[in-house]
Amino acid sequence: VGQTSVLLGTAQMHVRDHSGVMQMVRAVIDSASQVSVISTSCVERLGLKRTRWTVPLTGLSGVKVPRVEGIVECLITPRYNYDHSIPVRAWVLPKVTNDMPLHNLPPHLKTKFSHLALADPLFDRPAPVDMLLGADVFAHIFDGKRVVLEDSLPAAFSTLFGWVIIGPVTNSDCDQTHSNLVSLTVSLEHMVQRFWEVEEPDSAPEIFSQAGQ
Repeated sequence: VGQTSVLLGTAQMHVRDHSGVMQMVRAVIDSASQVSVISTSCVERLGLKRTRWTVPLTGLSGVKVPRVEGIVECLITPRYNYDHSIPVRAWVLPKVTNDMPLHNLPPHLKTKFSHLALADPLFDRPAPVDMLLGADVFAHIFDGKRVVLEDSLPAAFSTLFGWVIIGPVTNSDCDQTHSNLVSLTVSLEHMVQRFWEVEEPDSAPEIFSQAGQ
């Protein structure tokens, strides 16, 4: 039996730019991250105004994340329903993560989920990631519905943006599909702003907790 790696869910969505025009972005959803993140290139493309931020971010095992380039506030919406939007406060980093997935997934994976309206229709092909949506907005994104087709396949989870595919993928199916994504948190000793004093989000399924490990 081959080893397994975890496929994190990706979604395509619209973000309102500085002139009010909706632009497409691709995000990865990582409930193990306490904060949301956006890439510098995406901020520049959208023309979003940055607020200076000097408090350090830390990754897993306390590793400091370099070059925090500010913080932005934006609105994310589903591609086909502008009536429902979510405000997001995101930290600006030069890069969110590597292309996801790192390699093409086998065709049968996408075929298995072809009956669902996928949040990222190209989830099985490597592509850049513009944003990371963390636990700060998790409860506003997922509605609790899940589809499990086979124990050997990842599961589909229903979200505001459509169905996202998350879960174990055997290395025999795809060689190292996971990204070296570092879940982020704010250094506890520097948690000085009240916007961190928020209610705990809904409990995530066990598989999401595993995804950030």
